Amino acid sequence: MPSFAPRSSQSSAAWRLSACIGPRNAVKRSRNFARGKEGLVSKTGRLWFAVVGLAAGALAVWSGENEAREAIRQADIAFSKATVERRLEGFSSFIAEEVTTIRPNQPLVRGKRAFVDGWAPLLNNASRGVTWQPLLAEASSSGDLGYSVGKAEWTKSDAQGTRVVATGKYITIWRKQKDGSWKVVFDSGIQDKPPDTK
Repeated sequence: MPSFAPRSSQSSAAWRLSACIGPRNAVKRSRNFARGKEGLVSKTGRLWFAVVGLAAGALAVWSGENEAREAIRQADIAFSKATVERRLEGFSSFIAEEVTTIRPNQPLVRGKRAFVDGWAPLLNNASRGVTWQPLLAEASSSGDLGYSVGKAEWTKSDAQGTRVVATGKYITIWRKQKDGSWKVVFDSGIQDKPPDTK
């Protein structure tokens, strides 16, 4: 007895195709259609995996930048603390050999010795001092270079022993060393205009 059960959409499509173009051609085209669907699924899967891979890579880069950014911020805090506690010696310990800076009315200063020598008059004088605090830090996507920007405070005692304070801003560029530490490769700053005392 012939069965009148409802055909699935795929078998119904194959039956109509067979009726129009003949059984042999219908089977051939049906197989091609199935292969086309499989190919589409395969391409979609590959695209999905590519998207997931790109997202994972971007997340890894973002995570690395965050770690480097925080490492730079902490290095800058430690730099200021070492300078306060150990003066010129502490300051010098954070300076890279290839450091560079710019100063008003002076040639470009290059090299650790010349850079540190420029700070010696301030840091070897017990009546003077400097502290600073990073306000922000940024890092490259490679995670081995970055900068910090912050506010600084210079202090000294005048002839009467009164403490005089000057404020300013600075930018420091850091490079990660082979041992994982961060060293200063560029540093410069500006002092704020003194307040009007009139």
